[in-house]
Amino acid sequence: MRTARTAPGPDLPIAIQTLRWLRRPIPTMEALAREHGDVIRMRLAGLGDLLLLSHPDDVKMVFALAPDVGLAGQANYVLAPFLGETSVLVSDGAAHARLRRLMMPAFQGDRMHAFGHTMLDRAHAAVDRMMPFRPFSFHDRMQDITLDVILRTVFGVTVGADLVELTRLLKQTLHLLAWPGLLLPAMQHDLGRWSPWGKFQRFAAEVERVLHREVEKRRQHPDDSIASSLVHARGDDGEKLSDQEIVEQLSTLLVAGHETTATALSWGMAGILEEPALARDLLAELASVPDLAPEKLARLPLLDATVKESLRRMPVIPLVGRRLTQPMTVRGYVVPVGTVLAPCIYLAHHREEAFPEPFRFDPRRFLRDKPTAFELFPFGGGGRRCIGAAFATYEMKMIFAALLSRVTLRRASSRPTMAVRRSITLAPSEGLPVVCVDRRRHVSS
Repeated sequence: MRTARTAPGPDLPIAIQTLRWLRRPIPTMEALAREHGDVIRMRLAGLGDLLLLSHPDDVKMVFALAPDVGLAGQANYVLAPFLGETSVLVSDGAAHARLRRLMMPAFQGDRMHAFGHTMLDRAHAAVDRMMPFRPFSFHDRMQDITLDVILRTVFGVTVGADLVELTRLLKQTLHLLAWPGLLLPAMQHDLGRWSPWGKFQRFAAEVERVLHREVEKRRQHPDDSIASSLVHARGDDGEKLSDQEIVEQLSTLLVAGHETTATALSWGMAGILEEPALARDLLAELASVPDLAPEKLARLPLLDATVKESLRRMPVIPLVGRRLTQPMTVRGYVVPVGTVLAPCIYLAHHREEAFPEPFRFDPRRFLRDKPTAFELFPFGGGGRRCIGAAFATYEMKMIFAALLSRVTLRRASSRPTMAVRRSITLAPSEGLPVVCVDRRRHVSS
């Protein structure tokens, strides 16, 4: 009788595997792929047993799993202490379907073009504050822009004390969240107001208080913000979101939609700075839209390809997952209940057969070929594809358009840019130091 096979993987204690994953994510993934191939067994603190997959056929299989067989919310449950138990990212089954159904209208229709004007405006404001020949962290600057955009589009907050308070609280909370150690259950104990978890808990409680206040404001005074859309969302049978559900979805949008987009923009700029000819071609393409109208910018082919390549070469989050509720066989390997099947975005995006010269930043590859949804999936896939994907890619186009049309940037450090972990995201080391060597005047339409 044939003996059931276990997938290959590192024979190391879970603590060592977790430490390698947290401290050296890219070298760890690359070494595992070289040693074990397309199917890799791992164990990580807080997640348990994982099976990393990178072949498109395996990715397709995972994304096609029935929602009650592969639980995406359970695979993301490490995020529940930060986003809340009802967050769309950690919900499963009927609860997730209901949340997604009520949230989707907030990200559809012509409102994206209206948001585009806000995105461009905040990027131009950031450019106006750039001091020529003074080095700065590009990632920090992108975080400022994307947080500003989120506050204005999600909450409709534009000026005054509310904007100042929300900005202050969110910056402090997100700064605490960036430390990867907080992801470990062993660190999630309140040992006093100066302990990492204690400090986070206190800031998180203050953010939640402010968000509840903003929800009540939108109930009394509806506007065009995403928050207002969620407050007044109704299903076909009149169902609506509770205040706590709304607050936790807003927290999810603030955390996931702020840090991830800023990081993707930073990796994209790192690539653009490697290819001077690409920067010139992008500037020429942008010149064809002198008024920088969002709906026209969104259709520019090279700009679109540059966003795709930014997300391909260095995905902000390296994997997605589904926790199994029943045993399976994958490539002849027996996978027990409770294992997280984890399509590895980074490894899939660096497969030579799908993306020739995968380590080169080459947006033009997307002008020649169209990868499948199982070769390129920076926002996940299947029924759990990121609800904010269209918002994020639109925002990247608007911010790149404003920056490239206004400034010439150069690297401010000769040191190679490495991927460093900020919570669940992979960001450029030192924040990608750059210097503005030329700033052109903004001519509004």
